[in-house]
Amino acid sequence: MKKLALSLIALGIALILAGVLVPVVAPSTTSGALTTTWPLEITDDHGRTVNIAETPERIVSLAPSITEILFALGLGDKVVGITDYCDYPEELLDKIEIGEIQRVGAPFPGFNLETIVDLQPDVAFAIGATVPYYVNDLEGYGIAAVVLDAKDIDGIFHDIELVGEVTGKEAEAAALNADLEEQISEIVATVANALTPSIFYGADVSDPTVPWTAGNGTFIDAFITLAGGENIAGEVDGWTTFSLEVLVNANPDIIVLGGALWGISAEDVTSHPAWQDIDAVKNGKVFAIDDTPLVRPGPRIADGLELLAGLIHPELFEG
Repeated sequence: MKKLALSLIALGIALILAGVLVPVVAPSTTSGALTTTWPLEITDDHGRTVNIAETPERIVSLAPSITEILFALGLGDKVVGITDYCDYPEELLDKIEIGEIQRVGAPFPGFNLETIVDLQPDVAFAIGATVPYYVNDLEGYGIAAVVLDAKDIDGIFHDIELVGEVTGKEAEAAALNADLEEQISEIVATVANALTPSIFYGADVSDPTVPWTAGNGTFIDAFITLAGGENIAGEVDGWTTFSLEVLVNANPDIIVLGGALWGISAEDVTSHPAWQDIDAVKNGKVFAIDDTPLVRPGPRIADGLELLAGLIHPELFEG
């Protein structure tokens, strides 16, 4: 794709910081005819060449984010298999209940390859964590496997386009991306003139003494910046553990904890003695959230960004 949201959003932020407010919307990709012809040869996110013989009518998704992309593109009726962790949208749950879609396991301890093969999919979409073992096995059974592995926001937009190309939903993918870009631009514009509080994002705080976080190069780091905050872990790379001593010394204004869906609460963390002197704790600015819209690289990223921006700047998103 033509360097979609991330590069343009970054440009917009630079101009905002320079005191010039501009809309951050990428050029529309919906003009002109968008058609896919088969047989189709594509290159996936791992640089693999994948051949798709014909329009996929039966699709297996091996990640929750991929399932959400497929449904957002109107492909719910073609999805026949999903992982044990797929839980959105509501339409998906209805289809599972009536037997139209089957669960095929999870990357750990392993997908049920026999179930996947029995579903006779035309294509399986895998996430980076399933490579190479499961993808190689799928191809051994004659199933085309496309690997998605978004590393940043631009990669999310690219993967939506790639799924659209493989499934003949290019126009729908372009429209979805344009809508997401518009939503992101509106959020960026809303926080443009606000103060920039320091943020710690706890990706996994099940052990408060060894918190995991998202550093430079992750889309969470980009989301914090877009939402009008400053990531105190921005100097470390990727998803990593973060020194509790460094966290306390950095003294973040706001702490956002992922994992509320799995039972993590603010009290579980803030009650630990080592966290007591952090301003965010003393001021009641610790928020445990269901972070699936933020950590799943799919069509709910704008919803996740708005959730995050609302925690950082509640005065701008009330009502």
